[in-house]
Amino acid sequence: MRSKKISPRQRTERIQTLLGSDKYEKVKPYDVRIKHSPGHKEFDFQAYIWASLRKKGWDVRGEVLVKTPDGNIILDLVVFNSNKIPVRIIEVKTNRGMKKPILVSNQVNQQRRLGLGVDLLAGKKRIKKYIESWPIFGEGKIPDPHFDAIK
Repeated sequence: MRSKKISPRQRTERIQTLLGSDKYEKVKPYDVRIKHSPGHKEFDFQAYIWASLRKKGWDVRGEVLVKTPDGNIILDLVVFNSNKIPVRIIEVKTNRGMKKPILVSNQVNQQRRLGLGVDLLAGKKRIKKYIESWPIFGEGKIPDPHFDAIK
C-alpha cells in the first residue's frame, strides 16, 4: 500500500510528536563534551566565501548537486549570474586537504568537465585575496578562473 503524501508542515509536526513521546524521552544521554574545534575547517572557508560574495551581490549556492553520466558530483560553491546561469565553480580545501594531490586533481578535473572555470582555494590569506579580486555584482568582470574548463 502506498503511503499518503504529507506536507512538510505535517512531517515536522509528526517528528516533533515522535521526539516528545515516551519512546524517545527515555534515551540515555551521552557522557561527552562537545569541544570547540581548533583551526578552520572547509565549511568555515566555504561560509566565508559564500557570505563575502553574497555581500558583493553575487548569487552563490553551496553543496550544489550535479547529476552526470558518471554519477553525482557535489560542488562546494557555485556562483550564478542574474539569469541563474552558473559562471564559476569554487572548490575549497583546507591546507591539510591539499596534501592529497591525486584526489584533489581528480576532483577538479571532474568539475572542469562541467564546462565552467574552477577555482581551487586553500588557506585563509589566499581566500581573502580571492574575495578581493571579485567585483561588486554588475560593476566589472569576474576574475579569470584558476582552472579553465576543458574545451
